[in-house]
Amino acid sequence: MLSKWTPWDYAKNHSGFIPDSADLCAYYCYDPFVEKVLYSRYLATKPHQVPHAVLGSEVTPDWVEENILGSDLFGEPASYRVLHAESMSAKTKKFLLDNKIVPEMGKLILSFSSDDKFLLEFSKTQEGHFFKIPTIPFWFTDKLLEFFSDGMGMRLPWDVKQYLLTCLEPEGGEFATALKQIALAMPISDISLAKVQEVIAVKRLDQFALAETFCKKDFTSFYRYFLAENRFDNLGFDNLRMFFSFMQSHLLKIADPSYIDAKPKPSQYDKGIQSFSKTWKLDDLRRYISMFSEYELQAKSKSSFLLEQLRRDYLSYL
Repeated sequence: MLSKWTPWDYAKNHSGFIPDSADLCAYYCYDPFVEKVLYSRYLATKPHQVPHAVLGSEVTPDWVEENILGSDLFGEPASYRVLHAESMSAKTKKFLLDNKIVPEMGKLILSFSSDDKFLLEFSKTQEGHFFKIPTIPFWFTDKLLEFFSDGMGMRLPWDVKQYLLTCLEPEGGEFATALKQIALAMPISDISLAKVQEVIAVKRLDQFALAETFCKKDFTSFYRYFLAENRFDNLGFDNLRMFFSFMQSHLLKIADPSYIDAKPKPSQYDKGIQSFSKTWKLDDLRRYISMFSEYELQAKSKSSFLLEQLRRDYLSYL
């Protein structure tokens, strides 16, 4: 049976990544960094039984028969981990579905880097340990950060967690890299916000929070965000371009919130759109949509004038 987990729940319920009794395992994990944290648990418990790595494209029916189903009494026990198992040929996948796969002298672990339907079919025909860890919803970002910090044996103070959540993109690679930088820069027993801020720069735009600030017409706070020391350089032109594009779409929805009428249950974001649509004039929205369009073009062309333009517009509201 194929089970579905979040990274932290899987870690809580599987101390060694896969049960000792399971000689056959197949799984999909949406993020290679999440997978690495979980798989390290297996390596920690089996330091002398590290599976040989094989690419899915290298696996053939003959390879399976020789290395997995073979019963060479004089051979050494060997386990294999098939990476990118989704790349196995159709012929190999059919062989795995048509035959009972019982490893004779080790374990067979199939690691899928995409959510391949073969995994579900395979789990229905075999006995073993089968699971998937799909993409997590954005509202679980705080738990994802805790998952990585726990996996690295780091206890983060509350204010450090909040800072990392606001300044980093909510991705496994971002969290793993930042935590490694922190561990290299200071003793993990002496982590503080001030020290972390010296090591980890703001890379993430909280577009919804910034959009709300702008739509509340708190323009000075809005522009101050971009003009903070090193903020512009740390964000980079690509992040700025995407944000300015988002703001145009956001303001267009405020100008015409009728799309919400077709929704049986409007989201909190939709309710915010409806609320702001009552406080903005159409002419003002058109003017600011044009402004953000100009910002976007400057960011796309990586124009050095963009920062100066933001400064000028900030000063106009003082």
